[in-house]
Amino acid sequence: MMFLGGEHTSRAWEAVVFGDVSPMGKLPIMLPKDMRGIIEPGLLPYPQENHYSEGVFTSYRMRNANELAAFPFGHGLSYTNFTYDKPVQVPVAECKAYACVRTKVTNTGSSDRSGAEVAQAYFEFPEEAEEPKLVLRGFHHTALLSPGAGEEVIFSFTERDFSIYRHGGWQVQSGITVHVGASSADLRHSLPVKDAAQVAREAKEEADRKATEKAERKAKEEAERKEKEEAERKEKEEAERKAKE
Repeated sequence: MMFLGGEHTSRAWEAVVFGDVSPMGKLPIMLPKDMRGIIEPGLLPYPQENHYSEGVFTSYRMRNANELAAFPFGHGLSYTNFTYDKPVQVPVAECKAYACVRTKVTNTGSSDRSGAEVAQAYFEFPEEAEEPKLVLRGFHHTALLSPGAGEEVIFSFTERDFSIYRHGGWQVQSGITVHVGASSADLRHSLPVKDAAQVAREAKEEADRKATEKAERKAKEEAERKEKEEAERKEKEEAERKAKE
């Protein structure tokens, strides 16, 4: 399948078809199987009004997009295969963005072919946010990887990535899951991700908890010390009383 071919595209496809290079492009749209996956344009003449009730639920963001897609958003072929390591959230001290997620993409094809991958990261907002099931929030084109070689991929997210527009402004959401994979229909791993505010809040809660435990431990030690001193005082008084007798 050729996408948006130009007058010199034939040279590129010649190289792909004859195996000189491995394909590495990804679809920037979803191609539906039939008309069910297409939102028909409004055709009412003025002064009548066309109502587009689908909102942001278009293309791969449609609720049943994978069922409707002949070729899903982000789909692409290669002469080799790639695996993804389980993603982890990068510590705040190492992340220069609002939040970061790290994974590794490795060329694990059985042939001797090199290839490049476009790793993709999608957000899944909590159900109460009433957002699409998947929203693309990042992608990374790796270098040309020889067989067995891998590349660390870090997805950096902004505060806006964690936000939805409600009541005239952007509102940061919590409870977000990031899905990492090769396309919107080929997601390899999932990870609950925390935004910077949540990380800071949890860090403060942890610091407060430790401070409380320290204070309680110190108070207990002080009480035990006083109890011991009181016992020693009484013991000394008893000894002095017996000595006088």
